[in-house]
Formats: sequence, structure tokens, C-alpha cells
Amino acid sequence: MSRVARVVVPGNSHHITQWGNRQSAIFETDADREAYLRFVGKYAALHGLSLWAYFLMTNHIHFRLPEFALSTMCMALPNKQ
Repeated sequence: MSRVARVVVPGNSHHITQWGNRQSAIFETDADREAYLRFVGKYAALHGLSLWAYFLMTNHIHFRLPEFALSTMCMALPNKQ
């Protein structure tokens, strides 16, 4: 079944989430969170991306990105599979 295409409003931002498989933990320690943020920061700097906000939970992550950064950042997010 197809899904509705994402609405892109120029100058607006996107809220994206990333979940662990079956909502399992992505981060077990603060060191895990710090390593993930270092990875995201390096990738964003490398590609000139702006990350407006983030929130790291144990089993999922929230990001707020400008519309132009969405596809680039989504390709960079590591998948825990």
C-alpha cells in the first residue's frame, strides 16, 4: 500500500524519529549517546547540514531538521539491525 508523500514547506523544518528494532534500546549508556552525537556532528559538519534540535531517548531519537537536510541526514543515520 502506498503512503502519502511528505509535504515540504519552504523554510519549514521536519520532525524525524529513529527507533530501535521492536522498540529495543538504542543507547545503553551515556557513552553510547555521546558517541552517537559525535557521529551525527561529524556527518553534519562534513556535509554542511544544520541540526536544529535533537532529543535522545533510550529506545528512540527525535531530530528537527531544515527541509533541505532531510534526505541527506536520513541516509547517514545508522540502522541497528
